[in-house]
Amino acid sequence: MHAVIFEGGRAAGPWTAAMARAREAVTLLRVRLLRAAGAEAVYVVSDRPALLEAARAAGAEALPSVRPFRFGRELARAARRAAAAGPGTWLLYFGGGAAATLDLDGLRELIAHLREPDVAWLNNPQSPDVFAAPAAALAGARGAWPSRDNAAGEFLARAGLRRALWPNRAALNLDLDTPADAYVLRWLAERGLAPGPVSADADLRRALAAVPAAGGMGARLEAVARVLQEGGELALLGRVAPTTVLRLNERWKCRVRVFSEERGMKALGREAAGAVRSLVAEFVARAGPEAFFAALARVADAALFDTRVLLAAWGCRAGEEERFAADAGDLDRVTDPPLARFAAAAHGAPLPVLLGGHTLVNGALWTLSDALAQAAPNSR
Repeated sequence: MHAVIFEGGRAAGPWTAAMARAREAVTLLRVRLLRAAGAEAVYVVSDRPALLEAARAAGAEALPSVRPFRFGRELARAARRAAAAGPGTWLLYFGGGAAATLDLDGLRELIAHLREPDVAWLNNPQSPDVFAAPAAALAGARGAWPSRDNAAGEFLARAGLRRALWPNRAALNLDLDTPADAYVLRWLAERGLAPGPVSADADLRRALAAVPAAGGMGARLEAVARVLQEGGELALLGRVAPTTVLRLNERWKCRVRVFSEERGMKALGREAAGAVRSLVAEFVARAGPEAFFAALARVADAALFDTRVLLAAWGCRAGEEERFAADAGDLDRVTDPPLARFAAAAHGAPLPVLLGGHTLVNGALWTLSDALAQAAPNSR
């Protein structure tokens, strides 16, 4: 089995730089775990020389990405290298921050599924950021290669592979994608509740601690934990997966109010086509964000909000740096007028609100729930 990890891109400011350092720490940890799990080769694809040098020191083969970066081209290059190792070789792909808390045993379980030559394994049927396929089938695929990993599921099907899902778990849903995701892990680590890989890796803990905690994120996360543990109403908005809701309902006394929309908007090309439609976004636009959060406070005690659906529906052009600043409450760095007003209303809302992306309302929340439940096993 060969593996490839993609992590790169240029930082546009302090928030994207801090998140890049955290994902780099996950990447290097993943290299070490893959080698320990018996991977014959691990490739790290990046445009960052320092990361490539660190990856070599950790036991990986460094593959500097070609500019301009094209996901499909780099994946094809890795697939050809793996296929050249001989028939039966598999290629296991990870995005840089994907499955950040997957430990060695979990990794070995994933690898144990890699047997049938006509099957591809994925962590998500719509937008996978961890997947594996026979390298020869990948290398021989015809037609357009995907422009990003979100579209890899359909590409694998077009390559003639039957898609199968690994058994679902929190670790396979935690992509270190936004400051909120990093802060959930940081908050758990500070309380001795973090999953094993985070607890055991000092470099990753330092990188998480270096992601600033602006906007009272600690108090907001405390409030979410309190609702889970003591009961109350927790609102989840955005691309909320039913599995996460099921896990919360199994473990906690709180009631969960869910408004889930536009799951798969990236993989289905809806965001790129400007086709995203959101009832929440329309309500916020018509009523104003202040009135929206006042209404939300009347039905919930805390909220986790995947804002990327709303921003896509609005056609917001703010870059990642500005979105991260809005998530974290660093409002001086938010210049897009609708986003600035929305972020100010969220951080000044009469209920605690955590803002982020897809992972916040799925893998990060699931990880938080599991950690709190393990610390208090008789919570229900």
